[in-house]
Amino acid sequence: ANWQHNAEILDLVLQVSQAYYQVVGSEALVTSGVLSVADAEASVRAARARMEAQIGTAYDALQAEATLAQTRLNLDLFRGQGGIHQSQCGFAGSSSPRAGCSALRSGFRRTCASRSRRCPASRRSSARSRASTR
Repeated sequence: ANWQHNAEILDLVLQVSQAYYQVVGSEALVTSGVLSVADAEASVRAARARMEAQIGTAYDALQAEATLAQTRLNLDLFRGQGGIHQSQCGFAGSSSPRAGCSALRSGFRRTCASRSRRCPASRRSSARSRASTR
């Protein structure tokens, strides 16, 4: 029974860790996408200025606009993937994955406490609750 319980705890820890890093990775992609859009917008402005000064071609300006459209699409995709990861991981509505992580930890303690009184997490939480009632 203890082996099964320990295996379930380790599986839960693995799942939480994977979910957390998926959300953090999605946030990094969104940040990168925002910077890419800003760079593409600057490229469009520069290409248009070159075209107006008759140094560049219309093709260059159109190519820069197409690149901008692609980077905006990528940013939307990154934001969508991040939202999916957050909702799958239980982080939706929280300002950061760290807030969701603490919620998962408290759920882990409840699950652990309901399964076994030998679980170190349940002992710590029960000791805290006894100390706070005194």
